[in-house]
Amino acid sequence: MDRKVRGGFTLIEVIVVIAIMAIIMAIGIPSYTKWKRKYNIESDTREIFLLLNEARKRSLFEKKVCGVVWKTNPITSLSLACDTNNNEKIDDDPSGAKVYSVVNLRDSFNINITLYKYVRFMKNGMAKDWGRVFYCPSSVDVSYNCVVVSNLRINMGHWDGNTCTPR
Repeated sequence: MDRKVRGGFTLIEVIVVIAIMAIIMAIGIPSYTKWKRKYNIESDTREIFLLLNEARKRSLFEKKVCGVVWKTNPITSLSLACDTNNNEKIDDDPSGAKVYSVVNLRDSFNINITLYKYVRFMKNGMAKDWGRVFYCPSSVDVSYNCVVVSNLRINMGHWDGNTCTPR
């Protein structure tokens, strides 16, 4: 008697494979979510750092007051703007400031000084509004989640709840 060999999988084999995939996904999804949050925070921190440095560079080379402006706290979007009417303001009406670029953040950042909604750099490249700290409070362990602006430097660091420790 000849037996026909049939190709395919049995129902038990398919169920076992689905069960293994479910276990792997149950382990992997929380890790992926944590990694994605960490990546977003560190990426946003780098974007803020680069935008502040770009504003400083523009102010120095164009001999204009330039800076970074935001509208809300917590911060979800930042704009690089330069003064066009020589009144040293970058947050006034659109005729007085030219916006060069806008960065939309994936996570919201806070700022330690909420009175003003800008950081300006003078014509010599020095920060007029120094002492600002942009930080993203996070339960995820990240390498960088804050940016501190001093008179002469801009540094990325780690926010410990009270201060931004440069790294």
